[in-house]
This record gives sequence, C-alpha cells and structure tokens, in this order.
Amino acid sequence: MLTEDAMRKVAVLLSLLVLACDGRESVGSWAKGLVSDPPPPTPIAIVIALDVSKGSTCGQVELASNIESALQVAASRPHSSVAVWLFGADVATTRELARVISPEASTRGDRARSAQQRQWVESSRADLLRTTRVIFDAQPLRSSPIAAGITTILLSRRDPNQVLVVIGDALESTRETFDFECKHLPSTTEFLARLKSLSFLTPGSLTGTRVVFANARIAPVGENRCAMTVSRVASVRSLWSAAISNAGGTASFTTDAVSPAELEGTK
Repeated sequence: MLTEDAMRKVAVLLSLLVLACDGRESVGSWAKGLVSDPPPPTPIAIVIALDVSKGSTCGQVELASNIESALQVAASRPHSSVAVWLFGADVATTRELARVISPEASTRGDRARSAQQRQWVESSRADLLRTTRVIFDAQPLRSSPIAAGITTILLSRRDPNQVLVVIGDALESTRETFDFECKHLPSTTEFLARLKSLSFLTPGSLTGTRVVFANARIAPVGENRCAMTVSRVASVRSLWSAAISNAGGTASFTTDAVSPAELEGTK
C-alpha cells in the first residue's frame, strides 16, 4: 500500500510524462531525484580499548557486549571501522589487536542489504572475539595506565568521526600519574599538570573525538582492599571529564556496555 505522500509523487510524475513532449531528459532527471536513495550515512571509527588490569571490570562478557553494539552501528554505516586495542603496562606494549571495516552497502534492495549487514556482523564478531580471547588468559597488569593508553592510540591512528570506548573501571593507577584506586585523589589542576608534564592527552589531541568509559561500575577495588564510594566515583569521573575536555574531546560514562545510541551520539 503506497503512502499518501508516495501517491502524490507518482501522480505528479505521471502528469509530467503525459504532458511533456520535449525536454524528456530534464523530466527524467527530476523524476529520478524524487525516488533516489538518500546519501549514505557518514562512516564512524569505533575504537574499543581494554583495561584488563587486576580488578578491572573488563572481562570477556563485557568485551562481547561492547563489540556487539559497535558492530551494529558500523554495519549500518558503510566503510566504518571497529578496532580493539589493549592497554599495556606502558606506551610500548599498548597495541591494536584487531580491526574490521564494514563493506559497501548492497544495491539489491533492503532485504539484501539487511542480510549483508547481518552476515558481516556475525563474521566480524567471531573474528574479533577469537583474536582477543587469549588476553584474558594472561597475567593481569598491576598498573592501570589509562591516560598513557589513550594517548598511544591517538598517536598511532586518527580517523574522522571517531569514538573511543574504554572498557574498565576508569581507575587510573600508575607511579607516573596518580592512584585513583586507593590513594588521595588529586585536584583537577594537579591532574592536568601531571598529564601535561608527561605529554599525555595534550590539548587538541582529542578534537572531534568522543570518549565513552564503559562498564565503569561502582565496585570494591582489589578484593575489598580499597572502599569505593559514590563520592569518590563522582570525583574520578570529574577528573576524566576535565582531562578529556582539555584535550578537545567529550567524555561520558556508563556502568554497562556502550549502547548503539551512545555510539551514534543520540543519547
């Protein structure tokens, strides 16, 4: 059943075809404009960064959930990428584990396009999970160099329309920066000054980038060795928001996996 708007367009088109004796090419071009597909959506570059340090909230289940959301969004935006990175103990050991790129959309209709997207999501999910499975069998890091890890990713690759998803508890903990897990938290000024001295998250380095801290749940640290309060979590988030903003990006937090709406920027 055609909608009222579609019927109106068909009526106008038929009238023009009947009345027009000359200028057939111009009429055809105008008619094509009525029924042509809208321009394809802008590609998105999604980077999933894993903090697998001891006590982190990043596990296989959390990774799988975030990958699923990322693939769903990338599949609907041809030429989009989903990459998985691992935060190492330092800059040198932070590395990309895998990357997939969504294909050009099928031109054979909506049903074929949907089938193509489902197939790509399924195969990409299997590839990413297979590649990353081994990291959870390794000995977890004792430190949590989140600022250094984000900086390394930015220095290694920058894509337009980029979203960085950091899976973990967002608790920075290194000798070079600060211990967000147990020790006294720095002021915003102190944190930004320390990052500047280390050339981490420099101004402009996150311009146009959204950073989502996913699975940032409120939980005891290290088998209850450090209590975690709502006030402390709020302070940690405030510090990260200031650091990300100072670098030109925007920060958001979720206690669950990132949702497709959050990746699209509609939530």
